[in-house]
Amino acid sequence: MNDLKTPPRTGQTDHIVPAQVVKVTERVITLKTQNNQVIKIKHKKDKLLTQTMLDLLRTKLWIPVNLTLHKLLKYDWIQTPSLQYS
Repeated sequence: MNDLKTPPRTGQTDHIVPAQVVKVTERVITLKTQNNQVIKIKHKKDKLLTQTMLDLLRTKLWIPVNLTLHKLLKYDWIQTPSLQYS
């Protein structure tokens, strides 16, 4: 999924916020932060990403979002990919 970004380097995490998916279309994911700020993320048409976002919408889980870039994070809340530990 090319729309996912790797996490920021240490010291650059202040723009990472928790958000919930509130709407999903083929090209746009709409999220709401804890402060009720709406973030719209445009993405390429991707059935797996769309289904995953629909599952997150249904379960109301909070996910990390880069507030500045309006991008989802690739590695959740962990800054180092788990592959580096295996």
